[in-house]
Amino acid sequence: MPQKARLWKISNDKLTELFNFDLEAEKKLEIWLEEDISLISKNYLVIGRQVTTDYGHAVDLLCLDENGDVVIIELKRARTPRNVTAQILDYGAWVEDLSYERLEHIANEYFADKSLTLDDEFEKKFSKELPESLNEHHKMIIVATEIDNSTERIVNYLSDSFGVDINVITFQFFQEEEGSRFVTRVFTIEPKEVEQRVRTGRSSKSRRRLSREELNEMAKENDVQEIYKEFTKNIIPLFDRTTTSKSSLTLKGSLPDSPNTILNVFPGDSSLESGLKYQVYPKRCASFFSMEVDELEEKLPGNLKDASWENGPPRLESYFSKPEEVRKFERELLN
Repeated sequence: MPQKARLWKISNDKLTELFNFDLEAEKKLEIWLEEDISLISKNYLVIGRQVTTDYGHAVDLLCLDENGDVVIIELKRARTPRNVTAQILDYGAWVEDLSYERLEHIANEYFADKSLTLDDEFEKKFSKELPESLNEHHKMIIVATEIDNSTERIVNYLSDSFGVDINVITFQFFQEEEGSRFVTRVFTIEPKEVEQRVRTGRSSKSRRRLSREELNEMAKENDVQEIYKEFTKNIIPLFDRTTTSKSSLTLKGSLPDSPNTILNVFPGDSSLESGLKYQVYPKRCASFFSMEVDELEEKLPGNLKDASWENGPPRLESYFSKPEEVRKFERELLN
């Protein structure tokens, strides 16, 4: 059962209880947490506020932890238990599929006013480079000034029975007669207990970053192994860095004014009929190879389709239908 915090002041060896006050705190909490996320954890970095999802809702705060995992923070704001838990689970479903480059874009937009990038902020915060893989797992945190029995039951059920990484934090506010104000913080489930439940409940089938071998096996299963082999042999060496995600092989290049993901291929979404699926950021790719966007698009194989997300950078997708198209694309990039 949720417990209300009580607070006493010690003065002249006597205890004086302080009482709650209403500061319209839930309206202020979002600002305070954005300014100092250590109110929840020193190991979080805020990368977005009021981030619009693909379904038209806005996540209050989006963070990364020191491992590159995403943290969703949602304020209750007097919503019913059913609504607030359903809302944050919906956000979790959206975050599950956020790619490295999508997170880079969200963060770089957020940091744009400071003329900094996600790489800069992550290294400044955690004193280490941004991991090659982001969002292997995600956490969900509901923030409220009080919690009801129903919300506590739902959160404990999800955490204990299914290993869902979810918690509720309550902040309560107190005031002395003289006017001094205080804040208390209480976790519904101790963070270490949440970690233990997640480790216990997480299935071996949890989505994670794919290995090169797994991507190669996907290409083989989808009958595009020869095209994929040609791609890894001829196209990868043209770029500065290669990483993998939960679904793709990602090629990156050093660009001064934008996130550096340039090209992705998706063996798991490919087929003998269509070919090897790829997505490219045309402005970045053209800049990296010192050409105009129109010139680049003439070199790209297949029927190009717009694959941009809302408010995101331009992105095109199509397919390499045979190994010869990969070799031709390599030659044209180098000419």
